[in-house]
Amino acid sequence: ATLSFVQRLTVAPALTGTDAGLVGAASAALRSGAAVNGARRQVV
Repeated sequence: ATLSFVQRLTVAPALTGTDAGLVGAASAALRSGAAVNGARRQVV
């Protein structure tokens, strides 16, 4: 698929390589932990 407004776009592999999954998992864990902590603070 092409987008008419995109010109000279170069696709390159991510610099994180195989660690990208770990970074994503850590981000998800931090977000869910923050949501739980926020809920606890509101209840107290």
